[in-house]
Amino acid sequence: MQQFPNYMVLSITLVIWLLVCYIDIPRNKVGKKLWLMFIPAIYMMATRDVSVGLDTYQYSIHFENDMVLSWRELLTTKDFLFEGLMKLSGYVIGDYYFFQVLYSIAYFSLYAYFIRNNCSNILLGALIFMSIGLFSWAMNVQRQMLSIAVMVVAWTCLKNNKIKVGFVLYFLACLIHASTLVFLPFIILTRIKLKTWILKALPIVVLVALFCYPIILPYVGVYVPIYEQYTNGSMEMAHGGNMVVILWMLELGIAIFIFYCAKKIDTTDRVACLGVMFYVGANFLGFYFPYAERVGLVGFPFTIIVFDRLYRIIPSVQIKRLYAGCSVICFLIYLYMSLTTEELTYRPFYV
Repeated sequence: MQQFPNYMVLSITLVIWLLVCYIDIPRNKVGKKLWLMFIPAIYMMATRDVSVGLDTYQYSIHFENDMVLSWRELLTTKDFLFEGLMKLSGYVIGDYYFFQVLYSIAYFSLYAYFIRNNCSNILLGALIFMSIGLFSWAMNVQRQMLSIAVMVVAWTCLKNNKIKVGFVLYFLACLIHASTLVFLPFIILTRIKLKTWILKALPIVVLVALFCYPIILPYVGVYVPIYEQYTNGSMEMAHGGNMVVILWMLELGIAIFIFYCAKKIDTTDRVACLGVMFYVGANFLGFYFPYAERVGLVGFPFTIIVFDRLYRIIPSVQIKRLYAGCSVICFLIYLYMSLTTEELTYRPFYV
């Protein structure tokens, strides 16, 4: 008898949430249901074999190396905080898969906080998070995706005037993966008030920053040789195939519409829109220059906010429900396409 693919089990589980998102459960009743939605994904990420994902095997090698390094030697490694977290988990159970379980729980916990504090339709936001690629990317580039997860929680804290906590978390995110430093301008914009005309000119600034990327890239190997490996090579795997280009254009269009046309949005919403513009622009730049799409990942989570803000500004309840239902169907199709790639074909480590 042919085994039913695990990614199909996950997809079918998420289909159930089509009706849930369509109904739009109030915020104060959604907490436990959000975790019920995440359980199958946490299990799939935590129990996957090291052969699943582009870099999972390399992370398992890192874990073994970290266990024999002294803490002084560990401090000299690239993005040493992530390596330190590996070593600490090894003190509890000296097995990489235990760290993978801890990583999965931490990753989803951080995004649960981000979604609960930033989305008006929390369950729809959670399903978009699951389907848009933040789930599949985290099974490929764990270190950077964990750094970004901590970063968006830091941004949320700063947005809610938890200044000290926000800056501490952002500092820790940069220690997990240095690429998060790229997000510093967005952090600053979250905490300062700009005149309207300056604010509306910021997308041009984002565009200029992206054009400067090819100029800056050659200096990476000279001044930061530990990251020289990233200046060679081609674009990372595009999760979702050719459909991802359509999704990028849709995200960009919604971000521009909300940034310039939507009423009753605040500065932090516009910062989220800028993050999406940066993310989409970096992905297109990545077709021509190595690692550009990886730098742009710092803006990736804000696609959740952009889709949610569009949901929020729709005046009609019936249209809201239609938008939620169509979004869920489209994103589940995209999730299916992402998880059927050879690199993400699920295999549990215990078989």
